Amino acid sequence: MSENMPESEKYEGTPEVENTVDSLGSKDALEDIAALSDDDGILRFDRLDVDLWQGRIARLLIFFALCIQPLFVFPAGRMTFYFDLTTFKFAFFAIYMIILLVAIAIVWISRMLRTPRMLPKGKLSIADWAVLGFAAVTILSSLFSPYKDEANLWVGRPDRHDGAITQLLYVAVFFIASRWYKPRKSDFKLFGISATIIALLGIFQFFGWDILDYLLSDRGDQVIIVHDQLSTLGNTNFVSTYASVVALLFGFLYVKASSKWRFLYLTASALCIWMMFISNADSGLVGILAALLFALLYVIESRQVFGRLLILGSFWLIAYILRTFLLGIVHGSRPVTDLLPLAAAALVFLAAGMFLAWFRRQTHRIDFERPVRWKLGLVLIASCILLGLAGVEVLGRYSDSGIIYEAREILHGNIHDDFGTQRIFVWRNGFQAFLENPILGNGPDTFRNSFPIEGQAEGIVRFATYYDKAHNEYLQILTCQGILGLLCYMLFLGGVFIKSVSRAFRNPLMMAIIIAVFGYLAQAFFNISLPVASQILWVFLGMLMNERVQNLKWVIKTKDTHETSDVSPALLCDEAEEAQSHG
Repeated sequence: MSENMPESEKYEGTPEVENTVDSLGSKDALEDIAALSDDDGILRFDRLDVDLWQGRIARLLIFFALCIQPLFVFPAGRMTFYFDLTTFKFAFFAIYMIILLVAIAIVWISRMLRTPRMLPKGKLSIADWAVLGFAAVTILSSLFSPYKDEANLWVGRPDRHDGAITQLLYVAVFFIASRWYKPRKSDFKLFGISATIIALLGIFQFFGWDILDYLLSDRGDQVIIVHDQLSTLGNTNFVSTYASVVALLFGFLYVKASSKWRFLYLTASALCIWMMFISNADSGLVGILAALLFALLYVIESRQVFGRLLILGSFWLIAYILRTFLLGIVHGSRPVTDLLPLAAAALVFLAAGMFLAWFRRQTHRIDFERPVRWKLGLVLIASCILLGLAGVEVLGRYSDSGIIYEAREILHGNIHDDFGTQRIFVWRNGFQAFLENPILGNGPDTFRNSFPIEGQAEGIVRFATYYDKAHNEYLQILTCQGILGLLCYMLFLGGVFIKSVSRAFRNPLMMAIIIAVFGYLAQAFFNISLPVASQILWVFLGMLMNERVQNLKWVIKTKDTHETSDVSPALLCDEAEEAQSHG
């Protein structure tokens, strides 16, 4: 094959190839054959077999981590306690990861036996080295933990399972997703269907229809209730994490995609937002608001994109109105008339969005170069922050409880232990635990062991609870894996963002993923990490570092033009064509 042949004339977009491939990766096989040819045209079939198997293994990982693990639980009647669910989720995660890692080892050993000279190639990025450092610190922290005789550092607490094995499996998830995953639109369709089912199960429980029959809350005679456990995810903190991240991902895929499947993304996003509101956990809302601010860097683009953003906002508002309206009827907690301004805003957003997105379909782009878009986005972000602070200051004066009241008090320097559902109390004592072993920490999942004894006693007396998690993922790492672990983790995240932020401008899939990741990292400041929803973060981080995802070509095809654009992803667009075929 000639090295001078244009990319658009090789395989991508060629009708003969498009008509002979299926959804299981055959097209990638043809591309791999082209890439793996020697100069004399002889194919390296050994290398090709390995790459194909690695791609299939990576796709299985994506399927299990995103679609099956959050959805799957024991049949009704067999799971009666919250900790049964967390134990099962961990066991499922560990089993399929070990099987996939063994499969990778078999593939590589087979390859080494046939072609000993053919070793893995590729340079490690800053993010790769940082996450390997995080794994090394996790192992060292386990080996030198002062609690290794009284805590299971490798598996973690029986009710949490957040030990060293879980942390190391997260790292493996990242490397598999970043090295071998080949993106498919069907993967995101399945993810959207799975998320829709999970959200519907939670919404049904909201109405008192518990299909799974494992909720712990006493429903009594109420039809509409708020549970501590929801859907297949269990604790409402996990529900909030999952729902906020998935709602952001599919919300912005809807905003940027042009295929008919965008309505599935819109449905999944709206239902997940509704489930997040039902969970009554504020951490997910914090993640959503922070991610929307971050998204302002990307969405200043076209009428169509802005219109769809308004439609998405209207659906999210409608979900909040429905949840609050139904609770208000049952409990009388809020007059229905208070929701009329929100209902009016939702209708205005929906009407304006439909006009911009559907009746003005031609993609007239706002004439802003990327540096200008950056500056304008930063100005909008700063303006929203200032308006938010002003709103907190004004609204907080008329309340004596709730997140707005607490935010106003913190801004005025009045910080109390019971703020954030006692999170201030937990953080204060957790930092004292960090000071015991600041370099390597106290060992994975040892927060309860290292929590000051007097603090536990005070918590039981004042708040009738004990604490085994920091309810802040960064403080959790700082306490359990020390300052070295937190530095490696933050360097890892920084390496991923530095490489991804600018590329996301012309890659809508990366844009949706990076916004979802930002939302997760924001809500993680108030939440905990367990293999119920946290594996999704590591999959997304791997995708952001995946060269196949980074190099996807994006086009949009309209009635007025066939020119290439960065509005719609080829991965998610049925009418997409090869980006260079019209160039």
